[in-house]
Amino acid sequence: NTAPWRPVRVSLRAGASGGACDSRGLPPMERKTKAAEAPEGEAPAKVQKTEGEAQGEENAALLVPESRLRAEVQTLLVGVDNLAMTTLGQLRGSLEERLGLEPGALVSRRRLRRQLSRVVQDEVVKKTNRTPKLARIVKALVEFEEYPAPMRQMLIESLPFAATPLPEGGPLHEHQARLLVIGRDALHDAWERAKTAEAERVAKAAADEASLQEREVARATAVADEVAARTAVEEAAARARDLEQEVSAAREQLDRAEALLKEAVQKAAKGQQDADIAATLRDGPLKMLRSGAWGQVKERENAVSAMQVYLEETDSEGSLRSAAPNALRQSPAERSSFDQLTVECIWELLEERVRLGDPERTGREEFQRDAERLATSAMLGAIVSNSTEQNQKLATAQAAFESSIATAAAAEAALVEQRRALGASQDERNAAAAKQQDLGEVLEIIDQLIAGPGPEAEGNETNIDVG
Repeated sequence: NTAPWRPVRVSLRAGASGGACDSRGLPPMERKTKAAEAPEGEAPAKVQKTEGEAQGEENAALLVPESRLRAEVQTLLVGVDNLAMTTLGQLRGSLEERLGLEPGALVSRRRLRRQLSRVVQDEVVKKTNRTPKLARIVKALVEFEEYPAPMRQMLIESLPFAATPLPEGGPLHEHQARLLVIGRDALHDAWERAKTAEAERVAKAAADEASLQEREVARATAVADEVAARTAVEEAAARARDLEQEVSAAREQLDRAEALLKEAVQKAAKGQQDADIAATLRDGPLKMLRSGAWGQVKERENAVSAMQVYLEETDSEGSLRSAAPNALRQSPAERSSFDQLTVECIWELLEERVRLGDPERTGREEFQRDAERLATSAMLGAIVSNSTEQNQKLATAQAAFESSIATAAAAEAALVEQRRALGASQDERNAAAAKQQDLGEVLEIIDQLIAGPGPEAEGNETNIDVG
């Protein structure tokens, strides 16, 4: 236990310009009309203040009690490891922010500047002269924000005296020990709070870990659903393409069936026309020539000419066309066997063509072609219906696929967010554990200070009720 107070010369740099005075370098009266300028290295004020606004800031700064100012300075200095690297301007800016003051409020008047400089100088000297053990105790007290500020300030100010051995040597005075016990009780409360906080952080981290596993399962499920949805879309698209090809083939088949039906109708009409012509020739000119019942030669020649034209137009056999005129001009008695055979062949030819033009016969082919057309049309309708239904299935599958993509993206985002939350809760858990451990070590330091060095401290510990 070395003396916590050592004579040292300590100075806190006031920024690049030096000194704790107002970095604007303006007399008090000029500062009321000129815009506030920050010291070198600090951001300049963005709004020029009127005299009333400046006076309001000065009044606000005057309303800050010195005890509050000192406590805030202590809080800021506790977190400073290297005083040489900290300027007064930086400290003042942080202090004004914590106090809710406008930038430059604490240097708006000479008295405020002097007060700030004095408080900072005092606290820097105290911080510099504290032993490492006392510094840890002070830091723990400053960070115990739930502890009443007056009590915290009382302990911080009295710690150096409570830990200083008596000039005559020996154990600490009973009152010193009791004061340290008060500090230990306060920090034990902080330790209990840290212990509770750690338990809460551990539980939260465990819950976040479980939630992370749930998010991972949800993400895996969403990815699997997305893959399945993509496969369903591909299969539906392939089936839709096949049906489109079937529709095209069925349309072509229907076109052919309609063409065949049209051809059958035209053929039936032509057959009927040919049959009518053949029947007219058979029952008229040919019948007259066959029986030899013509009256005049001209009548016979007209009939022969009509039959000759018919045979040529119907592209009959060449030998028949050649033999027909001579055979038809002969009377039945004058005809040779060849001529008689020729006339009978012409008669049979016309009979055959009359039979070919029979409506019942030609109607059967037309009916068959029409039935084929109807069947092809029905098949096309069924395929088109299947294709339409398949396209609807494809649209549904595509919508499900897009939804699965969004679901997978949301699951991935939720997983990333949960990982971040887990990392934060783990950091909080580790910080709470470190805080509890640090407070435990600080409590051990206080116990060591109470016990004091050597065997005589043990006797002192028995005489002092430290609770």
